[in-house]
Amino acid sequence: MYRQPPITAQSDDPNVAAVLGNNTNGGIGIRAMSNKQIPLVAEGGGGWPVLFLKNNSSGLLISSLNQAGNVAPFSVHSDGSIETKGYIVSRSDIEASGNIAASGDVWARGVKLTSDKKAKKNFSNVDPFEMLEKLSSLPIQSWSYKDDTSSKRHIGPTAQDFQSAFGLNADDEKYISSTDLHGISLAAIQGLNKKMKNLRLKMLNYI
Repeated sequence: MYRQPPITAQSDDPNVAAVLGNNTNGGIGIRAMSNKQIPLVAEGGGGWPVLFLKNNSSGLLISSLNQAGNVAPFSVHSDGSIETKGYIVSRSDIEASGNIAASGDVWARGVKLTSDKKAKKNFSNVDPFEMLEKLSSLPIQSWSYKDDTSSKRHIGPTAQDFQSAFGLNADDEKYISSTDLHGISLAAIQGLNKKMKNLRLKMLNYI
């Protein structure tokens, strides 16, 4: 329970703010400070947002400073994008209806890819032998990322070679879809299995 502050303001008109801070010389309109407690508390109700922000220019909606006062570790842009220089920790689910781009590594206990038949269309069969032949001739090299200053190395094809061999991922030649990589590998395994069975039948015929 908060005690009555030294200064209070009330308004019973929904179109009139209880407090208005306006600095016409480019300074701070309203400033709240506290060295020991929460400097600003906002409470609301009635289904309305507790805090409403509007930027009439292309600047930031929210900006923050660290103790040194010269770094913005967290900011919200006017287009809704969020930028942070630290970790994002979630104790619950994270949902995104768009793409998630990460320039670094992603750690996860598991990754589930959408594979529901109801979410797919335009089905067509693939030739396992063709997938096996293309996969067999796909250049596989060892390499490292240019922006990775560590000594880490990786093994795999380039997106350009993968696109040239299988023609997937539309005109995007920078990325390889893990869905396509898994599917091609499974199809190639089926092709290899059928090839071994055929070879075994031929060998049995010579016995």
